[in-house]
Amino acid sequence: MHKRFPLFKALLVCGAGILSFTGCAVGSSPKLGVDDACASLKAITADYENGFEKFKGSGSNYRSFKLYSAKVELVKGHCEIWEWAGGEMAYACSATTPHSEVATQRYSATKDFVQACVGSSWKQKELEREQDGNRLGPATIFTSPSVPGLIISVQNNVPPKAQRQLQSNVIYIGSKGKRPI
Repeated sequence: MHKRFPLFKALLVCGAGILSFTGCAVGSSPKLGVDDACASLKAITADYENGFEKFKGSGSNYRSFKLYSAKVELVKGHCEIWEWAGGEMAYACSATTPHSEVATQRYSATKDFVQACVGSSWKQKELEREQDGNRLGPATIFTSPSVPGLIISVQNNVPPKAQRQLQSNVIYIGSKGKRPI
């Protein structure tokens, strides 16, 4: 279904400098969950065609999806695997901060990391997201013709009209159909 592809180095180097999750989560700073972020990113993306089987931990069933803990976490304590009823899958990590400067820095470092890790065979598209007239923040989508149907998305999510302006950074590896807005 999907082929192997180099991919996730920049995102996972998160704590090591790429994702720069310093002050990431409210109350604690996220840490890198692996020794070699790029190798882990590549292994996760390569296992997409197998439904991330090597990376699924314990799971919980819900009405229209299953949620699994991730055995290998690019960002320690912040990653999970989603499986929707239609068979679409995603490995995702997210971390939150109340500081827009931190979120912006993490977003930039993570997208640079991903591009460096996956290489020039992956194309990137940057976009500014909006929903119902509200700005949701920037995203960078990585795709490769060698793995149709799979995307890597790096996002800086700015919640509209939140009482407390928490921003989150997300790295998503999975089905094009279920990518976060």
